[in-house]
Amino acid sequence: MLREVLRRRLARTEWPLPDLLVIDGGRGQLAAGMLAAKEAGLPDLPLASLAKEEELVFRPGQSQPIRLADGSRGKHLLQQVRDETHRFALAYHRTLRGKAGLQSALDEIPGIGEKRKRQLLQRFGSLKRLRVATAEELMRVGGLPPRVADATYRLLSAVAD
Repeated sequence: MLREVLRRRLARTEWPLPDLLVIDGGRGQLAAGMLAAKEAGLPDLPLASLAKEEELVFRPGQSQPIRLADGSRGKHLLQQVRDETHRFALAYHRTLRGKAGLQSALDEIPGIGEKRKRQLLQRFGSLKRLRVATAEELMRVGGLPPRVADATYRLLSAVAD
């Protein structure tokens, strides 16, 4: 997976190449990075990997990892880069999961767009409450036309079962 991500990144010619590509992981992740760089025609791309447990830095062509001194500025910088990368990746995945969560059964119903979906969720408070609402309640409280309210009721009832 790492090799594929790096291969795609290195293929993006509109983005400048990094001065140093730091990979989160140990020797195995470094090997994947080296292979991706070689496949991209960049065998001399500067690479390093940072193993989490002991904070060891692995470099291509070096059998022994570099052990940075505790409290050193270099070690602190690499830890900050790694931690920020993790934070960014987690935030991105939460956003994706959030968007997937917002994509609900309501998205499958003709006549329910973003605006109506938002209105329904605001008026009923949750998808759980929407699932137990009757078609009449959907029309009255949600302001849906009868055809859309009926389709919404049928679909949400099927999802709740």
